[in-house]
Amino acid sequence: QIALLRGIPIFLCSQGLGPFRNKMSEFLVKKLIARVQLLGLRDSNSLLLTKKWRLSNSIYLAPDLLWSIPKRQWEGGRYISLVFRSDLFISRNITVNILETLENFSNVVDCQFHWVVFHEKEDLSLLDDLWSKSLLSESLFLRSKTILVDTIDKAVTQFISSRLVIATRLHALILAQVCGSPTSVLSNQLKVSLEAKRLNLECTDISKMPSSSQMLMLWKNRIDNPDKE
Repeated sequence: QIALLRGIPIFLCSQGLGPFRNKMSEFLVKKLIARVQLLGLRDSNSLLLTKKWRLSNSIYLAPDLLWSIPKRQWEGGRYISLVFRSDLFISRNITVNILETLENFSNVVDCQFHWVVFHEKEDLSLLDDLWSKSLLSESLFLRSKTILVDTIDKAVTQFISSRLVIATRLHALILAQVCGSPTSVLSNQLKVSLEAKRLNLECTDISKMPSSSQMLMLWKNRIDNPDKE
């Protein structure tokens, strides 16, 4: 708002637009976007939306800025990285399905489970919250630990040594691919689904969760296998 009031040119990069829950949200975003001089969008759906709005500012399609990070060499062999959004566990059916699969997975792999936190305020207490609600077994809880990654370097270090990254956040998905890590995607956000599709990665829509046995087979096929799609 300060930049707008002072007439300072604004460039927004790596943006995704929609889907909107209501017309008012769409109206407000359209009004703001119309005042930006340069707009970088990361997916074609957002680009189509701006064409529908008939905006006159400069708009271009470009990947997320995290893709500018140099590729790393995957090492693997140490632990499973779980990058879960807390809002995945609002629905009881989805919660039971994911955690049941995770319990079964922990019975067939001999390693620790790292609950990797990208957003401290939203997800830092997730592991402890699930434990306090008796939703995790003691054996899985004892093999789990919370890892806060508040820098890109920490995330890269984490994913390079992961046997598998199960990602629900866009930037976790991108950084896992930068590291060449085996990745399985769970999504309740359009931007995550679109990026996974663009990369030809397996992506499970949370609203259409397969059975626990199917999910388990998917994770077993991906672990320690960075080249399998």
